[in-house]
Amino acid sequence: MYGGCYTHKRRVFYGLTLLETLIVLSILATVAVLLAPVMLPAVNSQLQHNTSLLLSALRETRLYALQQQTSASLLIDTTRAVLQVPGRMQPLQLTGDWQVQVTTAAQEVLDGEQAGIRFWPDGRSSGGRITLSRANQVQHIDVAWLTGRIQVHATVP
Repeated sequence: MYGGCYTHKRRVFYGLTLLETLIVLSILATVAVLLAPVMLPAVNSQLQHNTSLLLSALRETRLYALQQQTSASLLIDTTRAVLQVPGRMQPLQLTGDWQVQVTTAAQEVLDGEQAGIRFWPDGRSSGGRITLSRANQVQHIDVAWLTGRIQVHATVP
């Protein structure tokens, strides 16, 4: 009889443990989150910039009406994407080739190219909606007529 040493072959597994896999996935997820804003196209930054510019212009117009105790209108040239804010000498230009539409009270439409949203000294407004659109992106900025409240609504196709 063979009496000696008992040898046991160890199995060698090649691969990753669950813990190693989770660590790698968490590192990849962290890198993806950090790089996502850089990888998004400039279209989103243009939309954010233009939306901020419009919000700023609307708030500035409302504040002008409140401070001067007079009605004031933000004029928007929809063909050239230019904003004329009361009290400012230079108009503001939206960036990119965004289409601008203004839905407002009939008396605030100057011609086929210019329309305005008016604010009164008590904070009310003529109300309306400004729509920025390009390709499959649409952004609405609504102005409530009774309160002058300004809200942004993004539409995802």
